[in-house]
Formats: sequence, structure tokens, C-alpha cells
Amino acid sequence: MLKEPIKTDDIIALKLVSGEEVIAKVVTNDETMLTVNKPLTLIHTPKGVAMSQYILMQDMTVPVSIDKEKVIVITKANSIASDQYTQTLSSIKKPTPQEKSQIITN
Repeated sequence: MLKEPIKTDDIIALKLVSGEEVIAKVVTNDETMLTVNKPLTLIHTPKGVAMSQYILMQDMTVPVSIDKEKVIVITKANSIASDQYTQTLSSIKKPTPQEKSQIITN
């Protein structure tokens, strides 16, 4: 079976040996290290699950390198997770289907 390679600018999901799940955008992917931009992780909030900075004191403008020995699984993020990741990092809010139906176009 052929695997689709992880490329620069792909939004990926990682499962780390620590049990954490991370979503991020790929900067570089070599044999031993994976460098990503703006890694986020899932957190539980009173309103449900949300995405938060993976490293709370990280400068989000600086890429993070992750040793592949600490990664159990790397996969491209599904479309729902990818859209939520993009929306979380964007200052422009994408309307929900309900909000979209209320937009006047004429």
C-alpha cells in the first residue's frame, strides 16, 4: 500500500508517546525531526472541547521541532479538524451553516 507523504504546509494530526494529540502545519519533515508551525492541542472547557496552544509559553511565530521518536502516529488532519484549526488561528470567523442561512445576498 502506498502512503501519501506529509508535505510542507499540510495540516497534520500527531499522537505523541505522552498521549497528547497535536494539530499543526508542517514546515519541514525529515528522517528524524518534524518541524511544525502553530501547534495546538485539545483541551476540555466548560463549553466542551476546544483547541489551545500546545506549549502555553511558546512564541507562536516560531516553529517547533518534534523528535519523531516521540511520535506514535502522523496523519493528515481530517477536514473538520483542519477547518477548526484554521478558524482557531484566523481572526476572520467562518460562519456556521445557521449563520450562513441568515446572510442577505440580494
